[in-house]
Amino acid sequence: VGGIDYVIKPFQQEEVLARITTHLSLYKLRKTLEEKNVHLQEEILERKRAETALIKSEKKYRTLVEAADDAILLLDMDFNHLFENTAYHTGLGYEKENVPHGLSQIHPDDVPVVKEKTTELLKTGKIESEYRIRHREGYWVHRLAKSVVIHDDDKKPEAILSIIRDISDRKQMEEELRAAKESAESANRAKSEFLASMSHDIRTPMNAILGFTEILEREIRDERRKRYLSSIKASGKLLLGLINDILDLSKIEAGKLKPEYSPVHLRTLFKEIEQIFSHKIFEKGLEFRIETGSD
Repeated sequence: VGGIDYVIKPFQQEEVLARITTHLSLYKLRKTLEEKNVHLQEEILERKRAETALIKSEKKYRTLVEAADDAILLLDMDFNHLFENTAYHTGLGYEKENVPHGLSQIHPDDVPVVKEKTTELLKTGKIESEYRIRHREGYWVHRLAKSVVIHDDDKKPEAILSIIRDISDRKQMEEELRAAKESAESANRAKSEFLASMSHDIRTPMNAILGFTEILEREIRDERRKRYLSSIKASGKLLLGLINDILDLSKIEAGKLKPEYSPVHLRTLFKEIEQIFSHKIFEKGLEFRIETGSD
């Protein structure tokens, strides 16, 4: 440094040292700038990568939001719409730009509930509510909304996110099930009333048949005819038992049937079974034999 001046000019030590110092300072400054420039370029590249990743992520999640069957709605704390996905307006039959907002679109009977739930949301930060909203064609759409308050880094309320599902089909199914249940209950009441009203009319003829059978048993002496009467009597008792069981259905349905425990004489029961089926046994040429122990 300063070699030419040193050859052609008288040697000035202070001047040479000053020039050397200046050149060294400039060299250090250039190196520092180069290093900072490299670092800055790396930061710019990293930021571009982050921005690209953010754009891809936002695009991915926007695609997911737009493809969702449920309506997704983002509001500010004054309930102004910040974002709504396609399902929000298509579910009501509107284009995105033409969707009407406000309580005027809510069913009048549901407006108090919506106001109450809104107050609850601002207090608790989370709600679930059902309401009806007017479709573009005039009918009411049942919706289930789940809403949460979103907070910023300072934990201050920043926005409201709502996920809204169309539950009209479910409500219609519930209404059909309710109507079917009421119809079944009505038919069941009619059946029970019929059985109750016919109880006396059904039992009376059977009691008369059994009564006359007992009278004839005392009057007839022929053993063969007495066996016939015994079969009639046993069959009549069985039929009367079946009638009583049928009439007890109303008690079963009402939960009022109480079992009765009583002793049963097995020999008598088997004998009645034999008398009931004796005619068929005779017609088919079969043998029906009952054997019981002595005790």
